[in-house]
Amino acid sequence: MIRCITLSVSLSPGDCNQPDILHSKIQEAKQLCDMLKMELETSYQVQTVRLAFNPIEEFIDFKQGRVIAIREVELLSQYLESFGFEFVSLGPLRTPDYFEYAADIVAVSKCINLSVSMDDRAFDSDASLLCAQAVLSVGAVDPNNSFRFAIAANVKSGTPFFPVAFFESNETKRFSVGLETTDLLENVWNKQDWASMPTGKVLTAFKEELVREYRETLMPLQKLCLATNSSVQFQGIDASMNPEAVYNQTETGINIGVLYKKLLTILSGDSKYFGDSGSMTISYLITSSIHEASLGIALCGYSGLMLPLLEDKGLAEAAIKGRCGVNTLLLNSCVCGVGIDTVPISSTDVTDKTISMVILDLVSLSCKWAKPLSCRFLPTAGKSGELTQISDNPFLCNSRILPLV
Repeated sequence: MIRCITLSVSLSPGDCNQPDILHSKIQEAKQLCDMLKMELETSYQVQTVRLAFNPIEEFIDFKQGRVIAIREVELLSQYLESFGFEFVSLGPLRTPDYFEYAADIVAVSKCINLSVSMDDRAFDSDASLLCAQAVLSVGAVDPNNSFRFAIAANVKSGTPFFPVAFFESNETKRFSVGLETTDLLENVWNKQDWASMPTGKVLTAFKEELVREYRETLMPLQKLCLATNSSVQFQGIDASMNPEAVYNQTETGINIGVLYKKLLTILSGDSKYFGDSGSMTISYLITSSIHEASLGIALCGYSGLMLPLLEDKGLAEAAIKGRCGVNTLLLNSCVCGVGIDTVPISSTDVTDKTISMVILDLVSLSCKWAKPLSCRFLPTAGKSGELTQISDNPFLCNSRILPLV
């Protein structure tokens, strides 16, 4: 299954003041998206089709001040909404002085996603503090807006997954594809009775099956993508393992948190959860399997393991049980993808300086290992340690509000 097809759109300075130009470019993008979806749906179910722009500072005039900048975003969003786009990334803000605009930009439309870039800023505590303040201000406008905002570190052009997706400015139209891996994971799990296998062989055998299943998934998908309309250039596949939508997750299905629980319990003989000893080994097993299976495949984005806390009921359960915290996610980021994703924090008892320190830790990991990582905190009402009360977002489940220390 394909989670997303993400198409590039390049805008230039002044375009967002020119209705005719905006109409023409968004209309063309709509036609190309429809074409790509139709071609890939000959063999795959496609969940979403999305747009990602070049970095926002290249086409929104922030130097003229907040009012003019937001007015340009509003005009752009009108055309995006008129053509029915529900998922749009405006690319990263890269200048720290403009990070404070994030809350106003994301609030313009429910279709808009945005990131702020901390590339190579591992020791820039001033920029990190501005990021933290943006996290809190985005959530203060509307807690749901935080789902569409993240801090990015070394995320590259062509990444299809939101909210950090973007493409560098280029006249050639490009697209990338993000996998939905639930079926793949189910297939691997159902091939063996893993609990009856000698414990010492479980991880090796599981990896062999996972590599094989990934290989059989990626090869035909890339072949189809390369055969699409020649007016759009295929950039790559983000092969990340990720959970299916929360509203589809069941007690008997295999998602990421459930996989950790089952494998760790088999290996230890005791009831275990993500975050317990051995978790990092499984994280590395999954990420290394993806890369081993990807020989000859054009990869893009994270192409690792995603651990979005509130998008996976098994991970959420681990946090409720006290097994998983922010430092657990940071530790696993050393050997897998994404970083800190959909993590609930208190909007009342966590300070911007504390958030800033966590961001610096994540950026340091990204710089040290030269890998894309991102941070998507979800400030929420309640104190650290309490349960979230999410009822209006079908993509998220409830868990424990994680403390930051």
